[in-house]
Amino acid sequence: MRSSSRLATLLPNALLVIALAGMWFAFAPTKLGGSTAYVIVDGNSMEPDFHRGDLVIIRNANSYEIGDIVTYWDNSLPAYVIHRIIGIEQDNFLLQGDNNGWIDITRPSTEDILGKLWIHIPNLGKLMAWVRIPLHFALITSFFIGGILMTSSTSKHHSKEVKANSPHYLEMSAYIAVAIFLVFLGFSIYAFSNPTDVPASATLYQQEGHFSYTAASTPDIYDDATITSGEPIFTSQTCIMNVNFSYYLSNSQLQGITGNHQLYARVLHEKSGWQRTIPINQKSIFSGNAFTSAGTLDLCQVERLVASLEEQTGLHASNYKLELIAPVLISGYISGKNITDSFFPTLSFRFDEVHFYLDSSNRSDAAFTFTQVGANNGIVSEQPNYVNLLGLEFNVQTLRILSVTGFLFSIGLFIIIGVYGYYLSQEDPLFLLRLKYSNLIVDVQGTAFEPSPPIIDVDSIETIAKLAERHNTMILHVTYPYLHDYLVQTTQSTYRYSLSLSGQPTDVAHLEEQALYNPVYTHQEPIIAQHENNPYTYGNEYSNHAPY
Repeated sequence: MRSSSRLATLLPNALLVIALAGMWFAFAPTKLGGSTAYVIVDGNSMEPDFHRGDLVIIRNANSYEIGDIVTYWDNSLPAYVIHRIIGIEQDNFLLQGDNNGWIDITRPSTEDILGKLWIHIPNLGKLMAWVRIPLHFALITSFFIGGILMTSSTSKHHSKEVKANSPHYLEMSAYIAVAIFLVFLGFSIYAFSNPTDVPASATLYQQEGHFSYTAASTPDIYDDATITSGEPIFTSQTCIMNVNFSYYLSNSQLQGITGNHQLYARVLHEKSGWQRTIPINQKSIFSGNAFTSAGTLDLCQVERLVASLEEQTGLHASNYKLELIAPVLISGYISGKNITDSFFPTLSFRFDEVHFYLDSSNRSDAAFTFTQVGANNGIVSEQPNYVNLLGLEFNVQTLRILSVTGFLFSIGLFIIIGVYGYYLSQEDPLFLLRLKYSNLIVDVQGTAFEPSPPIIDVDSIETIAKLAERHNTMILHVTYPYLHDYLVQTTQSTYRYSLSLSGQPTDVAHLEEQALYNPVYTHQEPIIAQHENNPYTYGNEYSNHAPY
């Protein structure tokens, strides 16, 4: 019987160990010697199946095939990239994002790949990223530790164990103080790990320039009588190019912006380094954050210039380069800070003896638009540091004050609880005993209770508590005048610890003798425990004599 019971106890434990070992084998991260890695998607290159914030669990494999979704380290970014294998070149893989129109530049080998897709969990990566924030991790840890402390203090030592007459209010106050202490300890660690002031960030602004050009033509060659941006210009049809440039400076805190601008063309031969500048219009001054500029360029003049160069130098080239340049110089104030900046957008063409054409395969509007981001300079001041806490923004200095205040408040609670506990212990000598062993003690009403002989007296309540735990039973508390008995009953005997109130006789026999002549303690009522689930219920047992 005992062996079967022992087997029934060991079998669940063995299964638990096997399950934990299996989970470790399956989910152990690579940094801890496992074969599993956890990747949080941060981009849209794998949409519509994978979105930003998804968690992707990958596992290492011996080989990879076309169609596998894998993760590798891309040195050009640098970052981990999760893309799909679309081809194999010798020992390297071609990869591409499902939402990308281009193939990845990096060609990883099998050794460079971290692993391939195993499990995909949408949006879980957002939660993991939230937990990885130091403050959030500290809060979770604090509540977890507090929960363990509260659970362990209220857990039952036995399936029949019940709390009775324990000072719940004091325990609950202590739990609340511990929770407050841990929470504000986490706040303090987070607040003091961040600086109160940070260098004042520079105010960003953006300069944007856009080129366009037109030229006259005949409908016989082009769709329309006007050549527009992106189309080639044949000098046999027209020599004049109309050049337009528009400029915009974006920032909501602009003040006193002024500057100058000009359009000019530069003809150059890249291999020899020869170049010649041709003004398209005169330098102009502007104020404000926007302007437009226009002029004309004689392309036939450019061809004559190149022909003269070849005739006088003997240089012969199949094509030359033409650049349209619109330098812009600005000065002014943004957010009260002085700025001085320059901008040199450049549109490039190639030309030969027949035509001028755009030096790019891209003919969209983006090929004619140029941007440059700048920042106001001379920043040496500092500004208060703000951090995001549970979706709210707090000044670090304020957060430090609040965390320290809460920390001191929790310490004050500990002091108040300690003083109050000391006061109760002075008023009630049994208070500390009930507080310490409340989970083991059951109060029994009535004195007509006959413990099983023989009765063995012990010298301390600690011994009674150890006996109760050893025999897997409760401590019965029986109250008499000036006397409290704590009993542990076993099948062979009863262990007793007697505690008298201060200044009262401690001789048990003498107290029993007093009880014989005291009608208050010679009643006829059932001996029952005060807890509804107490197993020690002695119903229908009556006695007209004093205990023992």
